[in-house]
Amino acid sequence: MIYSGDAFVDGPVAIGPVTTDRVHTEHADAVASPSMDWVNRASSDESCMYFGITERDELVGQILIHDIDPARGEGLIAYHLFRHAARGRGLGSAALRLLQGYIRQSNIVRTAVIITSRDNGASQRLALKCGFVFQGAPREDPDGLVFAWVAQPEIAPHRSR
Repeated sequence: MIYSGDAFVDGPVAIGPVTTDRVHTEHADAVASPSMDWVNRASSDESCMYFGITERDELVGQILIHDIDPARGEGLIAYHLFRHAARGRGLGSAALRLLQGYIRQSNIVRTAVIITSRDNGASQRLALKCGFVFQGAPREDPDGLVFAWVAQPEIAPHRSR
């Protein structure tokens, strides 16, 4: 499903609701990319929660939790910045941290997993920067790398009397 609540904001970066039309209209050049299939899948897949990534209200990417398994409390994370010029500026890190906040708040999953290809150093650095821990190779692809993050509930500060 496509997330429909309030946006989560960190300075100029936000993750939040977006229409499939907006993704396809504003990023027609990226629609041919396999990563653009996510917005189409999310339109009808309850095991997928899709967010647009914006910078100063300009749609710059997508981030989502997919293959959500409520019984195991686990979901996979995918992210993509549409244009190369948006990369390397901290937008992905901000978006992933915002998604982690959503996960803590919503309890949609307890464990979030990122699977990257061995040659995707940028994605690996992003996962580590946001507190994901290297787990090894996935069963399905010995050339991939798995990173996992376990959501800890936000604890209210202790008040002394």
